[in-house]
Amino acid sequence: MSNAEPSQLEKITVSVWRQYKQGNNAAIEDSFDKIMPFCLRVCARTCGRYIDNSDEEASIARMAMLEAFDKYEPQRGNLLLYLGYVIRNRIIDYKRSEEKRYFTPFSAFQNEHHQIWGSQEQDPAGQILDDLARKQDLDRFITVLQQYDIELQDLVRGSPRQKKTLEAAVSIAGMIASDREMCEYLQEKRMIPIRMLERRCNANRKIIDRYRKFIIASTLILIHDIQCLRPYLNDRKGGQSRV
Repeated sequence: MSNAEPSQLEKITVSVWRQYKQGNNAAIEDSFDKIMPFCLRVCARTCGRYIDNSDEEASIARMAMLEAFDKYEPQRGNLLLYLGYVIRNRIIDYKRSEEKRYFTPFSAFQNEHHQIWGSQEQDPAGQILDDLARKQDLDRFITVLQQYDIELQDLVRGSPRQKKTLEAAVSIAGMIASDREMCEYLQEKRMIPIRMLERRCNANRKIIDRYRKFIIASTLILIHDIQCLRPYLNDRKGGQSRV
């Protein structure tokens, strides 16, 4: 497999895309061996197992590569990120059609026996894959927040500034996330179950009222397992032990 640095790989893919758009249909095939290892890594991370060129997922990745080069435009952002996004989605579509478990979060995948990718230095393209995972986690989180009329800007403006207050708010989120009845109330009513919290946990009403959106968002991070944001809560007192 090619060990091209991400910057080199980006330059290669952009060059191939430009040639392809200019009518050189052989450009993709000519650089196939340089780009395909990255595509296989996306497949492997998505499936949670090693993928080689003989697997069906590799064939899907090849088709997805053509789709990505055909549909990509500069306004879509990083080409490698877009390529990974298309491949990942096509693999998920395939797994869904096969009615199997189809997704293992990138950050959760560990393989102690085979070391498929090795360290970040051995597999620098892994950073691109992690960026893809974070972006898709954030996109999913934003979509969930919209159901509660919350925007990211609300969280920037309305997050607790004092350490103790922040810890208390995160602890309240942990209480809700760890209680099935309170979770159901939040998801059905789109409201914090204040009376349940006061009755069961003696939660601070002033903190609940003042930081309502932050507490809801923190609870949703835990409920929906938003991997890229969960460490932020786990580092706060009470955020990890309760969920």
